[in-house]
Amino acid sequence: MTSAPPPSSKPFTLYTSKLCPYAHRTELALHESQQFDNVELVQIDLLKPREAWYLEKINSVGKVPALEVSEHKTIIPESLVIANYVAESYPESGLLPNDPLERARVRYVIERAAQLIGPHYPAALLKRDEESLNGLYTSLEELEKLFNSISTTGPFIFGEKLSLADIAVAPFLARILATTDEDLGIVPAGLISPPIPERMQKQLPRLKNFFDAMKSRPSWASTFDEDFVRKMSKQAFLARAKA
Repeated sequence: MTSAPPPSSKPFTLYTSKLCPYAHRTELALHESQQFDNVELVQIDLLKPREAWYLEKINSVGKVPALEVSEHKTIIPESLVIANYVAESYPESGLLPNDPLERARVRYVIERAAQLIGPHYPAALLKRDEESLNGLYTSLEELEKLFNSISTTGPFIFGEKLSLADIAVAPFLARILATTDEDLGIVPAGLISPPIPERMQKQLPRLKNFFDAMKSRPSWASTFDEDFVRKMSKQAFLARAKA
């Protein structure tokens, strides 16, 4: 795409990428709020420099996602800002509790999960060594403890009901599992044993049940393409290795 897409007749236009966990958050929020049919999706290739029209008209820093709200001719950047806007605009979704204290708990989990996973996941893929991969797994162990401290039964973070916290965390867990599988070739075989996906299946039952519950939702099937994520992650890794 060398020029901006034509204006959409739909209420929303989401500039997104199937590769990006941040963009995935916003797609899940829109789907769970029954707004996915009201969104025009514009896929942005993250493996190429952003084109001029995107930098000039959508997001000057070049990031995805960005949500264009047609009625107000407004563009909202940043995944959590978009997800909160959607949840608050469509409260019937139940993604955010009505009680301010419960909302604060949801937002804390989102922040804490980002603190745990944020530094370790990119480091593990960039360094591809035993220390960084074990550091990533340790962050998942801490996430398991966090989830159990809130609800031991789940399947979602706060129990039986889906919240914005689930939507914020699951896309990152999905990509960790998809890209640390030794069969993909990013992580060298035998570097840590068992590999992270197998460890989670056997040793982190709360995270496993959580992820299984997320995968069972129609919103997940509509928004996550594991084969694409694996293929493009491998392509990005190979390009980085040659640089």
